[in-house]
Amino acid sequence: MRDPQMIETVAVIGLGTIGTGWVARFAAAGLAVRAFDPDAAQREALPETIRQVLRDGGHGEAAETLRLSLHDTLEEAVAGADFIQENVPERQAIKADVLGRLDKAAPADVIISTSTSGLMLGQFQEALAAPERTVVGHPFHPVYLMPLVEVVPGPRTAPEAAEAAARFYERVGHVAVTLQKEAPGHLVNRLQAALWREAVACVEDGIASVEQVDKAVVNCLGPRWSVVGPHMAFHLGGGKGGLRHFVEQLGPGIQKRWNDFRTPDLAAMTDTLVRGVEEEAGGRDLDTLQRERDRKLSALLAHLAG
Repeated sequence: MRDPQMIETVAVIGLGTIGTGWVARFAAAGLAVRAFDPDAAQREALPETIRQVLRDGGHGEAAETLRLSLHDTLEEAVAGADFIQENVPERQAIKADVLGRLDKAAPADVIISTSTSGLMLGQFQEALAAPERTVVGHPFHPVYLMPLVEVVPGPRTAPEAAEAAARFYERVGHVAVTLQKEAPGHLVNRLQAALWREAVACVEDGIASVEQVDKAVVNCLGPRWSVVGPHMAFHLGGGKGGLRHFVEQLGPGIQKRWNDFRTPDLAAMTDTLVRGVEEEAGGRDLDTLQRERDRKLSALLAHLAG
């Protein structure tokens, strides 16, 4: 595999929300980016979008010295790339086709990383000539701000490929968590799905409104989890005895709640949830909400970094 410290050019395949975020992340790190999307309008809009994201994120110099080239074919974009980040839609047939084409177009020592959040790499590796250089590199929206990226090896991924991908992501400013094995939803999506399941159930059961649930997370769990994870939070909550004392004292009650949890009917709750978030938004459109989120998130991350 190519030395992560020597990667200078990245091919980004697929320029939706995630792909565009990756371009911004790589550009902010000073790398050259070769971009492809089958939608010509997506390609044409990309340079100005990236420059604006970089300026808003305090990377004015990177915006002025942007090394971004747009390409008409996937194969052309991959030519000369030291690392490939693929972000096509979450449809198995599309993903299989694109990964197969990338496998043929790229030298065998170039890592191919897929941003898939719902598909598992093992579904595709058998059909590839060099499956050992493929990994999942799953980021979180907005990619240019959120630190975490999940690196997930498939059953035929070489350990050195997963390690090299993680080192590269760390180099461009991410915090990389390499999972021990693949699972549906990887790690973070499983965690947030579990929390949202109970959040929806609390609304369905009339315990709290949509806005009240969000306020509870933003003003308690959110700040706490921004500095310690759930295991460490309960370790600290156990006083001098730590996590063991916490489990001994409060574990039976937690186990009972786990046993009582149920899965709500999400489809039936959709209208209620939509009305709830619209009321919570208070007339602010999505662009305004996104800018507010990014501003607050940037300030929080800067504070934590300090």
